Parts: sequence; C-alpha cells; structure tokens
Amino acid sequence: MRLLDESTVQPGEIDGLGHLNVRFYLTRALRGHELLMASLGLDRKTRATAGAVLNRVDTYCRYHREQRLGARLQSYGGWLKTSADSLTAYHEIRGGGETAATFVIEFALEDLETHRRLPLAPGVRRKAESELVVLPDYAQPRSLSLAPPRLDLEMGAIRQGASPGDGSVLDREIEFVIDPSECDAFGFLREGEDMKFGAQRGPVEALGPAKQLTDDGRRFGWVSMETRSVEAARPRVGDLLRSMPVEIGLHRKARHNRRWIFNLTAGRLAGIEDNVVLAFDIEARRAIEIPASAREQLQARHLPELA
Repeated sequence: MRLLDESTVQPGEIDGLGHLNVRFYLTRALRGHELLMASLGLDRKTRATAGAVLNRVDTYCRYHREQRLGARLQSYGGWLKTSADSLTAYHEIRGGGETAATFVIEFALEDLETHRRLPLAPGVRRKAESELVVLPDYAQPRSLSLAPPRLDLEMGAIRQGASPGDGSVLDREIEFVIDPSECDAFGFLREGEDMKFGAQRGPVEALGPAKQLTDDGRRFGWVSMETRSVEAARPRVGDLLRSMPVEIGLHRKARHNRRWIFNLTAGRLAGIEDNVVLAFDIEARRAIEIPASAREQLQARHLPELA
C-alpha cells in the first residue's frame, strides 16, 4: 500500500462524544482515493472531460481506535479487485502507529447526465490489477457481511406491527430533502456527497449519537464499530427521502442498526446503511453493557427477521 494522505485532527472535526466524528475518517480515505484514481489516469478533471462521475456504491468501514483532537493521521490505500464496471479499493487510516479505521469501498464510473454505469477501459483495469493488495485479517468484517443486502423490502414491511409512541420505527423516521447545494449541474446528488449525512446538518459538536444516562446516572453514548452503506439509486435535487431505522441485532454491549432510505419522490429504495454500535461510558472511555432502560426502548424496534 502507498501513503496517500497525512493530516491532523482539527477542533471542527470533534463530535459530541469528544472524538473524531465518523464522517472525517471517510473524508481522509476519499482524499487519498483521488490519488489512486489519478494514478490510473482517471483524476477528477479527466472524468469531467469524459462526462463521467465516480460514484461510491458500497462502503464498508471498521473502526479500530478512537482518535482525539490533535492526533496525527496517515491514510494508506490500494486496489483490492476490479470488474467490468467497478473498482474496489482498500483504505487504512493510522494514528500513532496503530490502525484507526479500515475501509473496503467499491466505486463505479457512471455517466454524468444519467448515472448509468460505464465500462472501465482495459488499460485502466490492467493498471489496477498490476497493483492489487490483500485485505488484512484485521480489516475483515467482524459482525457485518459484505454479501449483497436485501433490496426488496417496502416501507410497509418495515413498519409492520409498529405504532407511534412506543419507541418503534414510526418514532425514529426522519425525512429530508436533497438540497440544490448538494447537487451537480444535472441535478444528481454530487460526487462525494453522502445520503447518510443528509439528515445530520448542523455543527459537528452536535453530531454523533445522542448522549444518554445509564440506570445509575452515568453518561453514555453509542460508538460505531462497523458500518456499511450500499447505494441502490442516486437521488436528485428536491427528492424527499425517508430514513427508517430498525434494530436487527441486540447483544450484551452492542446493537446492529439497519437504516433503509426510501426516495418518496421517485418511489423506490435509495440505499441501505448498517451500523454496529457499542454502548460507551463517556467519562471512563470504555464499553459497558447496554443499560436495561435503553434495552427496553430498543426492543420496541428490534426486528431481527428483517436482517
């Protein structure tokens, strides 16, 4: 793997749990990825000239160690595999000589005006395949799977049995509109913009999971251990999206949340996000068992059959 990016964690990147927010690990990986693309002759300017856009269609991340203000980070990367119309890359963020986060990201080259996939030139594939790296054991999925997720569910199936006021799916739904400032000249969500952050506008310090109290009064929150985001269809300007979260796994210290994002304007699924999070004592900076009161609320929207 090659060194692609070096940076320092800035104050504006620290969230409400006092550490680097998850979006800024991805920011660093994507900065490095542009250098990988340039090495294949597919830098941003070349893509624009060819009327193509690089779309991130499947993003898996495993978080290893939290990073605090001022930490020096290095981003490494390389190619894992290619197909006729996609490239899959491995990216690793390191801090203090230790692994902070690892990514497996599939990118597709798409037509700028229609977002239909474009074939990769044979020379591009040969170049990438001459530089393949192996996914390290420590970067392999621990709780999630990289198999294709279910894309056939409709909103009614997710809401089945839910009722307002019991902490279930209906109480957790969020709607948001794709803003013009997030879109390209053809009205699609712009290259590099992420649907998962569409409902998280605001100051970074207010981001991250809401802080709660344990049953004995200690502050705790939820820290991400693994995430996966799969795009089904790129949204457009003005599209109304609805985010519907369900717990598909509850464990002693962790939970597996799956969030379906439906495009209500287009009448189809836009994407799926998986997040395995750990109950985290904010003062002690350690994992704890999920408090009984929190578990009771989570149980109201625990639907493992939707996994």
